[in-house]
Amino acid sequence: MTTVVSTSAALSPTDRAREQRKAVFANLFGHANEFIVAGTMMMLYANDVLLFSPRKIATILALMPLFVLFRFFFLSAFDRIGYVRVLRATGMVRIAAVLTLIALPSAWTTYPVFLALILLYTGSNQIGSGTVWQPILRNITTDDDRGSFFARMRFAFTAVGMLLTLAITGLIGSQITEPQFKILLGVALIGLLNQQYWFSRFSSAGETPASARQASLRHVWQVLRRSPLLRRPLVITALMVAGGFPLMSIYFRQMLHIPSDILTLQAMAVLFGMALSFLLWGKVADTVGFRPMLIGLLIMAILITPLYLFITPFPEVVASWHALGLRHWCSVGILMLIALISGAVAAGAGIATTAIQHHHVRADDALEAMNLYSMASLLLQSVFAYFCGWLLQELAMPFGARVFLGGWMEFDLVKGYLLTVTPICLLLAIGLARRLSNARAEFGIGDFFTSIFADPFKTLYARRDIFHESRERRADLAHWFGRSRNPMAIEPLLEMLDDPAYDVKVETIRSLARVGSTRAGPPLLALFTNDSKQQLADHVAWALGELRFQPAFDVLIQRLHRPYPNRVRAMSARSLGKLGDRRAVPELVTVLTYEADSLHITASCCIALVQLNALEHADAILGKLPLLSQRDERVELMDALCAWFHIPNDWLLRASQESGPGKSLQEDIERRSSSWHREHREIVATFRDRDTQRLLTLLAEAARDRNLDESLVLAPLIKAIEAGAEWDIFHTLATAWLLYRT
Repeated sequence: MTTVVSTSAALSPTDRAREQRKAVFANLFGHANEFIVAGTMMMLYANDVLLFSPRKIATILALMPLFVLFRFFFLSAFDRIGYVRVLRATGMVRIAAVLTLIALPSAWTTYPVFLALILLYTGSNQIGSGTVWQPILRNITTDDDRGSFFARMRFAFTAVGMLLTLAITGLIGSQITEPQFKILLGVALIGLLNQQYWFSRFSSAGETPASARQASLRHVWQVLRRSPLLRRPLVITALMVAGGFPLMSIYFRQMLHIPSDILTLQAMAVLFGMALSFLLWGKVADTVGFRPMLIGLLIMAILITPLYLFITPFPEVVASWHALGLRHWCSVGILMLIALISGAVAAGAGIATTAIQHHHVRADDALEAMNLYSMASLLLQSVFAYFCGWLLQELAMPFGARVFLGGWMEFDLVKGYLLTVTPICLLLAIGLARRLSNARAEFGIGDFFTSIFADPFKTLYARRDIFHESRERRADLAHWFGRSRNPMAIEPLLEMLDDPAYDVKVETIRSLARVGSTRAGPPLLALFTNDSKQQLADHVAWALGELRFQPAFDVLIQRLHRPYPNRVRAMSARSLGKLGDRRAVPELVTVLTYEADSLHITASCCIALVQLNALEHADAILGKLPLLSQRDERVELMDALCAWFHIPNDWLLRASQESGPGKSLQEDIERRSSSWHREHREIVATFRDRDTQRLLTLLAEAARDRNLDESLVLAPLIKAIEAGAEWDIFHTLATAWLLYRT
């Protein structure tokens, strides 16, 4: 799949941060404006004050996106004029539309007049901001910071929208009035003026360079044919549109008779869910990537659909909240729960789908491809909004509702749609999303759910201390990140690799090994090959082995040999064993054969060969055991050999340098029951008497029925016992095999 780095690559981090900050402030009232002028408040005003039918309201919603069709007539002109000038000019048109709505009394507001003003507002937004805003944002972000930026921007405008909705809840009663709506339009006007101010401060950093501008019908056709954005991502968006129901506010008012103030509170709950989750979604998107995030959110959306069955109709007239019964209060609670979850899901899906758009578009195709994508998706929304209005007025309302469980569960055609068509559409979208490329290919759906359930906010808060003045605090933090199961702990650990303190870097390396993510592999491999970081090389070699990071194989082979320090060579040998690549066997055997200076390297090569199941070299490995008689690696190697001999290792784990394996075996025998002793009395007597000949006889008898692999180990073991003059480590190992073999 072809992707091209955006012009953001030419911006310095400081310039990007400055332009992103302006974008956040410019869009501060974005959600509030749409909520008032072209969203829920507009629909409630049209329903409660202007008394328009659901089909007429649905027609408004259906016509609003159609202005996207006119965008392509303006692409060349917008390229010449400049994106920022387009934003400012169309912003003035929106201001004029809102001023007219404020001045126009409801008695003069016929359906054609209201429709024209709303379409003037939304049309200028579609043609202007809708055309150039996403290309601007793409040009001031990168794949590394895009999720965080969109989370920050959307949290800001959602938080403002939530506070505004909270104020609206106290302003509006069971029905919205004309003065109340005019006040809200005044708030929207303030938001538009704020937007104009920040638009005037935008620099040319977000503009597409003149060399990359190719706006022409021919280029549009080329983009239409080649852009991956207009393939699978667009179908996913279409399925997500079909899985929703844009007239939920009208459905709640017309069929369930839910008062406007409760619906306003529900809208605030949606915004609260969005705002709270925005603190998380940006980091999740940057950490695990958009694919697992989108799939996880679609699963969550499917799981909440059955809850709609438990929202039952309200009385047509509700004097006050105190007049509601228990059944209605339960419906309010379920409505708020759905609002919180759906708000969070919508917030995350918005970030994920935006990241998908930006990832699947070339820099020189951004304007055309994103507008083609927007045109198609908005047309789908338009058609679907009209369909939902028809479904609500012509089918659902005449059909009515069927009540079950004594009034605690209610079914109608809208709920039927949400329970059948919605899950089917979202499941199809999940199937397509699984086939998308991912910006973080090493993460999957499990990582997404882990990121939101394994202390996500604690992980986000903890990363504030990665630059704490105390070295001990930073080291403790690195250790905590290593114990965290949350994938979001990986990025701060990677930042801490540059910590100036040696202790912190060592703890960070070990923690990256513990998190077990291949995301940590490339940075650790780069650190391993950095000559200025060789004081950390042995720790990094160990970590690469713990991660089973296969791309490190060639470098580990290189570090296995002189002139690298012995500790680095030993850790490289151990890591090669953990990688499981048998191409390392000849190299390990070579070092094992000719290495005479370091028993640590000798033991490490033996352990690696055991891990690689190099049974053909069992004699060489066993031959090194006597050399390790005064080192802890002797017990470690025997512990590894227990797997070859198919015997448990618990008898050996109690061995210490002072007591040794023989003493440990004797103590284990003494702890056994009398019945066990009777069953193994001949072997126990042989061990007690240190009778080598009887031991060899027992070994020969027991070895007859063993498989080939085990025989490859037993043969050199018997040979070593025969060559020994006195009872030694080989006798102990053979006795353990006779006692514990399976």
